[in-house]
Amino acid sequence: MAVCAPDYLQPQSKDWADVKRFTSLDEAAKWATVCMGLRVQKSDTSEIILILQITFKNFRIDNNTVARKLSPDGIIMHPGPFVPGEDLHEEILADKRCVIHQQVTNGVYIRMAVLGQLAGVFS
Repeated sequence: MAVCAPDYLQPQSKDWADVKRFTSLDEAAKWATVCMGLRVQKSDTSEIILILQITFKNFRIDNNTVARKLSPDGIIMHPGPFVPGEDLHEEILADKRCVIHQQVTNGVYIRMAVLGQLAGVFS
């Protein structure tokens, strides 16, 4: 397992001590089999927004970064929702390695099953 993020967003907890770390999306994509994009929550602070805009440009999943470096057998994932043009470029949705739509659909089914079990619909 690995994490790819700028230094200031890298996890600091000792729980992450043995996790491989990247600060270059190109290098991480070359190493990875599965690329899971995650969304960074925006803050109201304008300084944070500026930093995040720089981050989005350098860490966005698109055809110029992940798609060119990731193995042909790799998988591209994102739990959604995503912000088009920030988290990932919409062109990546057409990549044959992209399973984002299936991932989101399966998440709906899992939540339905859990809620049904909790409500006693399934026994």
